[in-house]
Amino acid sequence: MPRYRLFQVDAFTSVPWAGNPAGVVPRAEGLSDRQMQAIARELNNSETVFLFPPRGPDHDVWVRFFTPNVEVPLCGHATLAAHAVRSRLRGEEAGQARQGAPGGVWRVRWEGSRVAMLQEPIWRDAETSGEERARILAALGLKPEEVADLPIDVMSNGRPKFIVPVRSEEILRGLRPDSNALVELSRELGPDGYLAFAPSDRGPGGEPGRGGLRFAARVFVPAAGIPEDPFNGSGQGPLGAYLVRHGAVAAPAGDGVVAYTVEMGHAQGRPGEASVELRLEDGAVARAWVGGDTALVFETEIEAPPA
Repeated sequence: MPRYRLFQVDAFTSVPWAGNPAGVVPRAEGLSDRQMQAIARELNNSETVFLFPPRGPDHDVWVRFFTPNVEVPLCGHATLAAHAVRSRLRGEEAGQARQGAPGGVWRVRWEGSRVAMLQEPIWRDAETSGEERARILAALGLKPEEVADLPIDVMSNGRPKFIVPVRSEEILRGLRPDSNALVELSRELGPDGYLAFAPSDRGPGGEPGRGGLRFAARVFVPAAGIPEDPFNGSGQGPLGAYLVRHGAVAAPAGDGVVAYTVEMGHAQGRPGEASVELRLEDGAVARAWVGGDTALVFETEIEAPPA
């Protein structure tokens, strides 16, 4: 049977055993859809990424992302993991690339073990209705008074998510969602992800009580086999667009930049953080750089699963 190199990388963290783990198969030529799904199911990370030669002139590498259950068009933390491995194998300390995937083409840059992806375009799909809002809150285990006085929007950059504003990080930490109810809502309404966020209790160094623009978030994607994603990278651009649109961050009326930090993973004992830089045009988010550290956990070699 053919053998393949396999890496496991923790993304959005500088140390192993934190952040969000992703499997990476850097040379996946010859693997069928069924075999890739089997590898992703065996690793049981929220996503595993498979790298292929480019399929056209608009990108430098083609990638595919699999959860334990399904293929998905985009994954932020696995993008960081993929390019941490790719640059390591190519001996490139710094550089950039265009990543093609079923969800589109994204620019990626790296320096050392730190990787960032450019998310564009980012748009607002819809605001939920009153009935939908009530059902989403009930499924997440939230009382109406625990939610900020802001809409629940569907925001997307290729993979739509419900953005849910929570009043405090304490409430956010206490969420105990009903996964079955969230799956049913996703079947009815479309988006498979639920990103709940709140102002962070931590400052720039991650220490309670210090200043700085920081948010805490949790992401639930049970419809894709991910009850809770330790760190969700693809949701950060849409979250940034939501924050600007609804005045949750101070933003220029014209062109400019808004920068802040998002932390995730504390509820699962896998803390991580992302640096987000929003580029605004005419007061709206046109693009977002979402970056973080990566840490190699292990490298091995596997036989291809049965075809």
